[in-house]
Amino acid sequence: MTASIASEPPALPSFPFPGGSGGDFPPELRRLLAEPKLTKVMLASGHPAWLAAHYDHVRAVGADPRFSRALATRPGAPAMGPISQQLPVGLPIIFNLDPPEHTRIRKLVASAFTQRKMEEFRPRIETIVARQIQELAECGPPADLASHFSAVIPGAVICDLLGLPVADGERIRRTAEVMLAVSGRSPEEVSAIRDEVLGYMMELVADRRAHPGEDLLSTLASARDNDDKLSELELIVLFGTLFIAGNQSTINQISNLVLTLLEHPTALAWLRDHLDLVPVAVEELLRFFPRPDGGRQIRIATADVEVGGVTVRPGDAVLVSHTAGNRDPAAFDEPERLDLSRPDNHHLTFGVGAHFCLGAHLARLELQISIAALLRHFPGLRLAVPAAELPWSDAGTHWALTELMVTW
Repeated sequence: MTASIASEPPALPSFPFPGGSGGDFPPELRRLLAEPKLTKVMLASGHPAWLAAHYDHVRAVGADPRFSRALATRPGAPAMGPISQQLPVGLPIIFNLDPPEHTRIRKLVASAFTQRKMEEFRPRIETIVARQIQELAECGPPADLASHFSAVIPGAVICDLLGLPVADGERIRRTAEVMLAVSGRSPEEVSAIRDEVLGYMMELVADRRAHPGEDLLSTLASARDNDDKLSELELIVLFGTLFIAGNQSTINQISNLVLTLLEHPTALAWLRDHLDLVPVAVEELLRFFPRPDGGRQIRIATADVEVGGVTVRPGDAVLVSHTAGNRDPAAFDEPERLDLSRPDNHHLTFGVGAHFCLGAHLARLELQISIAALLRHFPGLRLAVPAAELPWSDAGTHWALTELMVTW
């Protein structure tokens, strides 16, 4: 009688999945949307993790406080890549905090980021965008929209809101590029650059504490709830998060969403005739354009949680794919179709639950004003090179166009 040989369990698929590139939806995510349950994957750190791809599962994980962000920042925790290893442990970065620390900081600063408050900055954003429209016109056609438009506007807007000189904003932007790079820098080099910009921020925060003005940083510095206020470290980290993460994210989104329009000429022509619907169109563009899932924060379960057809155990790592959730046919009719007039577009791009992006209103405003201005001033806007020849880089949380040559 022949003894049976135990078979090895199948290897878990590595995550992030291969195959996705700038603007492409990874085929493996499409396959997961056909599966009803959470899927187990292997992270770069060698840890297994549950992956939520369906819209309802992503929302369930994002809204459940039993999934901890803070536990995922501890030494030796599951990780997807270098970015998560470049930030020192213990910094009160708002998207890595759990209640009650997260709730406290969010409550203190939320009033500075309301839709009404952001709308007050609309004229200043329009002025900055108009200036870059002029620069783009003077440089072309053809012209690189990425460098003369997308890369300038978010930094200029944040500098204006925070009361910073534009030159200082450029310095911080370059620091962000280094800190968010996935390769090419040693940990020592990244640490030195980070410490330099943190020192600059400490001086600036101290000045605003002593001499408050009308800028957003002064508003944050004076934010308080009864006797509670942000500590110096909390304010510095929030300032850095707003500038670095928000700036880099919106830079990439402007180029990515414009490219999506240029690749869909019928939708583009419709939007030129319906500029009043640009806000609706921006929501659909945010849903439609894929983001690399490698930059998503990992969560660690603190209790048994039933989600997506499986029981997630305490200590299990869980991550979500907002990109997959945004293409879930159970949540969106014809999700593979770009519908710029799509109603009730509750996409997941800005997150879910308590960690919904603080700067979402500001990002939406910048995108709306930028796209409307481009279509208004350059009605013949089109690509100057084939889309397949555009140079991309993986910026961790976004696909980044390093050049977007357009003509008109």
